[in-house]
Amino acid sequence: MTPEQINSKMAALDTWPGALAREIRSLIKLQFPELTEGYKWNCIMWQNDGKLVLGLAPLAKSLKLCFFNLPDVDASLSKQRWSTTIASQNLTLQTHESFREEKFLLMLRSGVKPSELP
Repeated sequence: MTPEQINSKMAALDTWPGALAREIRSLIKLQFPELTEGYKWNCIMWQNDGKLVLGLAPLAKSLKLCFFNLPDVDASLSKQRWSTTIASQNLTLQTHESFREEKFLLMLRSGVKPSELP
């Protein structure tokens, strides 16, 4: 899927999960320009050097963030297998207000650049 097709798909999401997904997408582009955006498994995915880093799935009443290659930084995250070799740690947001930018950036940095953790 091209960036234009992803833009179109994101623009069509008129619920709070869609609005938050657009915010997070902009934040990723700003904070992590080295990540490559794509579309797989009905999610927007970001990769770093060919390795999945994050999946973003806006659902009807929630937003699911799927962190790949993430050290165990948060025991409250649910785990999900995507295939026989790919697993993620997931955070499901039930409201727009439940998004914590600082925590999100820390988690994403730990998957992208483990050496930069405080």
